[in-house]
Amino acid sequence: MRKHEADRLDRVALYFLLGAALMNLIVFPFHHNFLIPADLYTHFPALIHPFREYFPRSRNVNKLTRGIENSASTYNLPKTGQLLCFVETSEKYYKDRVPSVAATWLSRCDNGRFFSKTPLPDPKMPFTTVYRNLEDSYYDLFRKTLLGFYYSYAYISKDFDWYLKADDDNYFAMDHLKEYLDTLDATEPLFLGYRMKPFLEGGYNSGGSGYILSNAAVRLFVEHLYHDEQLCPYDWAEDRGMARCLASMGILPADTRDSNGLHRFVPFRPSEMREVPAGYHYYPLRFLILLVSIIAAYSLFQIPLEKVESLRFKLMREGKWKDYKEFKNRIRSLSAAYSGSLFDYETAGYVGKITVGTPQQEFRVVMDTGSSNFWIPDSTCGMEPLSCGRPVSGDATCYGSYCVPGGPNTTASCTTQNKFDSSKSTSYVKFGNSFRFDYGVDNANGLLGYDTVRFGGMSDNQLVVPGVTVAQAVCFPTFFEQTNIDGIMGLGFQWNAQQDIVPPFVNAYENNIVAPVFHVYLEKGPNGAGQITYGGRDTTNCKVVNEYHPMTTYAAYQFYLTLVSAGKYYSSKGWTALADTANSFITGPAGVIAGIADAVGAKWDTYTDTYWIPCEPKVTTQMVNFTIGGTIYPVTAENLIVPYPNKTGYICMFAILPLSNNGFGPSWVLGDPFHREYCSLYDMGRQRMGFSAHMN
Repeated sequence: MRKHEADRLDRVALYFLLGAALMNLIVFPFHHNFLIPADLYTHFPALIHPFREYFPRSRNVNKLTRGIENSASTYNLPKTGQLLCFVETSEKYYKDRVPSVAATWLSRCDNGRFFSKTPLPDPKMPFTTVYRNLEDSYYDLFRKTLLGFYYSYAYISKDFDWYLKADDDNYFAMDHLKEYLDTLDATEPLFLGYRMKPFLEGGYNSGGSGYILSNAAVRLFVEHLYHDEQLCPYDWAEDRGMARCLASMGILPADTRDSNGLHRFVPFRPSEMREVPAGYHYYPLRFLILLVSIIAAYSLFQIPLEKVESLRFKLMREGKWKDYKEFKNRIRSLSAAYSGSLFDYETAGYVGKITVGTPQQEFRVVMDTGSSNFWIPDSTCGMEPLSCGRPVSGDATCYGSYCVPGGPNTTASCTTQNKFDSSKSTSYVKFGNSFRFDYGVDNANGLLGYDTVRFGGMSDNQLVVPGVTVAQAVCFPTFFEQTNIDGIMGLGFQWNAQQDIVPPFVNAYENNIVAPVFHVYLEKGPNGAGQITYGGRDTTNCKVVNEYHPMTTYAAYQFYLTLVSAGKYYSSKGWTALADTANSFITGPAGVIAGIADAVGAKWDTYTDTYWIPCEPKVTTQMVNFTIGGTIYPVTAENLIVPYPNKTGYICMFAILPLSNNGFGPSWVLGDPFHREYCSLYDMGRQRMGFSAHMN
């Protein structure tokens, strides 16, 4: 059959269907069960569009939910609580919008998940393929939304107070939203969002800002509206159709403005709001006064970093490193829970100050971009005889020259740390729950509370974050017990946080205290200090970032490393790499590291597990080159060679090591040497990393 003949037959078939549809309306004007095949919706939207209101397709729940898949993580989500959130998404946004939503606000819902047509590529994401049997088309948004609310209530749980529908380009300040919902009664049929005026007498809530139904409203919708196509007819505009549907039961959009008449929901970008005709707004446009004041309030907070001797260097200097390794390997061999975690802080070389409570109590903590939890020692740490869950017997606290200090039957001495006394803080609120953070061969555990945390010491320009979850450790990880480091400040994403505890910096930007970005600057050379700039770029110490590199996961500062070279050696296998501020080394695959070491003249020492190198190597500039996204980042000898004292003076350590993570996590970790060479911009909001040279 010739092409023009086939096209003619297609048009004839289409006109026949449209004619039949119109006859159906004339003969049976109140019967709305005429069905149109899905491919007509997809291939002829312009022709179908004027008639779609009269052609609602099947709402048979049994058919529409056939074959739906749930990711494994959804089975661990609560079945009751204040807020269930579902985010409608499609395949073209799996790599950008979905990770951003997952890394910011979605996990703050009591039960938050993505609703999609196909499984998300990352199986760790919470998703349900609710739309498996619907089309990824603008004209099917109404049916998706109807099914989304129905499935949430009837299939997931009827026991949430509120049900939020969002798109994958929405953002919610969850603490503010939950606080607002606490003032409302979910047993009343409420419909919350940004109320628009045209088309419907009672208005409708714009889909642009997402909208929320109370438990009572969802129940009425599921039991009386979903299957009734007279009360809930099709509408190509999903938000208008939902409002018309609910209005048939007397449920109108509620006034969600605050006591000053300022809007809580914003459907468009700030720059677009003034362009919307005034007649479209149900209430006077007054939200911008609040929004602009929030944006203008963003400030930069520059907090110093102090160089400290890592535990590894300290034990090597004292001749105890080999015995410490044996001690750690003993714990590892006896621990069934060991997972090959990267979290061995024995190489952490920088700390920053924070304060907790009112009045302020000051602590020196590792500012760690490789983890997401925050903890400090509690005042009771080391005061009671606790085993701390370590699989060692009483006589195993010493191994050779290495001993862990502590009282009877305990290794949690906290003898050199500052401790948090919650009884002295007027802003402290007891939470009551316990925590346990596992770090490969060890753990920190204790109690949880809420208090105000300030990034920076008492003399710094502090970033103040109220309402932070404070993990108060009564058992202390072994690798901290012979240091004066007080704890960990995880700067990673909430998705990577153990027990799903909100990290302090995530808390800060979700509550509009600071922009979701920070800049790390370390002075060149192994003994310099540094600075973290929260809320933006460090324009004093760092040049402009010319190229950004997308993160390869929603949960960590991980990106793609394409090539590594040194001298005549190179490897271009391609790996994932993690930017880590709590590691004094650059680590990578053992074979590649051996090739680099051979190229620069470094020799491996099995006694110290270290590469040693001449203190004055032949190559000083571009000693090792890392290619990220097509850009070559050379790291010089100044930042890779670390002088190490011995009996005759100094020998020099090559600050690159093979990575031992038992197959878990990224292949490379770019620690302090890379950060001393390049300022590193951690852009959480846009899920990207940027590297630039120092000003001097």
